[in-house]
Amino acid sequence: MEPLDQMGMFWLAGFPDDALSGRLIFNPGGSEGGIRLSLVGTFNALPVHEVARDLRIVGWVGTKQVTLDDAFTAGSTFGSGVATSNFHANRLLVGHQFAAGEALAFQSATFRVSGLRSWVNDRSTSEEWANDRKQGEPIYTITFTPPEVETAHFSRGTVEMILQWQRTTDDQQSLVWRTEPAITITYDDLQPFEVIRKDVGRVQSLISLCLDKSTMLDGLIFTRPDVRAISLAGTDMGVDQPIELRVPLIRYDEPSRRREQHEFRMLLPYSGFGGVNAVARWLDGSRPFQRALDSLMSVRFARQIYAENRYLNVTFASEAFHRICSDSQYMPEEEFLEVINGCMSGVPDKHREWMHDKIAYSNEPPLRKRMRQLASTTKPCTRLLIGDVDAWAFVVAGVRNELTHLGRKSRQFSGSDLRRLANSVFLVTGIAMLLETGVPAATLAARAECDALTHGAQELQDTVRVVRRALLSAP
Repeated sequence: MEPLDQMGMFWLAGFPDDALSGRLIFNPGGSEGGIRLSLVGTFNALPVHEVARDLRIVGWVGTKQVTLDDAFTAGSTFGSGVATSNFHANRLLVGHQFAAGEALAFQSATFRVSGLRSWVNDRSTSEEWANDRKQGEPIYTITFTPPEVETAHFSRGTVEMILQWQRTTDDQQSLVWRTEPAITITYDDLQPFEVIRKDVGRVQSLISLCLDKSTMLDGLIFTRPDVRAISLAGTDMGVDQPIELRVPLIRYDEPSRRREQHEFRMLLPYSGFGGVNAVARWLDGSRPFQRALDSLMSVRFARQIYAENRYLNVTFASEAFHRICSDSQYMPEEEFLEVINGCMSGVPDKHREWMHDKIAYSNEPPLRKRMRQLASTTKPCTRLLIGDVDAWAFVVAGVRNELTHLGRKSRQFSGSDLRRLANSVFLVTGIAMLLETGVPAATLAARAECDALTHGAQELQDTVRVVRRALLSAP
């Protein structure tokens, strides 16, 4: 996402006659990340010296309309006879001014994610040097062959893989050629912002999972059919107005600091994944376990996280995913309720709540069994990483239980052991999610020897042996 630092005119949505000049700053990340607005003066509609939240501020920055949504006051100052007021916002939309109370809803979203070029293996541009050229023939040739747009349908619309390109020159002295793969989701009708945000987030999680690498949202542009692009002369330009979203990111690296992910390091390249048809299946198939996916990917999108929190996040996600997608109760629900009622009938009233808490969830399998089932399901792909499935499941569950039931005699685990175990749970769960959404098992099995699944495998199995002995020993 492009930074922004410009002067403009701004007012509270619904109060156009109370406009103030000010400076709008947006940075996608870092210590100065966020959306900040500093105005000369104060809005008449806002109380002085009181915090105001859930504000919508609109205005102009140059020739662009802007909307600061979910904004709140951040203090005011008064010096040298001039009052200034400051605001922060959670969302900045460039290209349209939304009215007070107007819902944020759109019909299409086009977005770019870091690492997408590596994943799709963009080879649209090629170059050729003619060292044996004849007089008058070109010595260097660059060729751009745009690929066909891939389109697939999902339950609420279509998804496309497109290639955006831009050519800029400087008085014919220099030429800059840029291509960027992007994904467009077009809905059958208007969708609320939160729905689109979750859809985009799940696709970003998919790309990060397949790359085995954290990714960042580099750009997101919305359109809706009732917001048209208008020329400076006031005429309809015949296209929908692009509305660009700019939001601060939890984790952001400057493009110059990013490294390309080579195919041998990926868990699953785009060509093996199944292309845009598989992306469409993922959009539908991953909705039921959205929250489990978000918890799993939190360890990739966070800038920093304690080893214990990383471990608890991924085991929570794995357990939740298994509970959502697997019917593995010991007995049918009706039969279990009969057993519960039978047990409770002989319990004194003063102990009934305690007894109910003890047995209410006993029909569900323990984490150890859940992890064993997930590891067995993914074994054709993870066999070199996990090794002994029973030992791994025992250790994963035992460490989770130790961390969630801390006491004076609780065991301690090194950060490196927790990191290796958490990464293995992450991969097993992520692969199980891919299988759940229709990625063929044979496709994933063919990636068993990729770097993502073999790098550190021996260290993981050493950790499992050491930690298993510690768990079996007296504390």
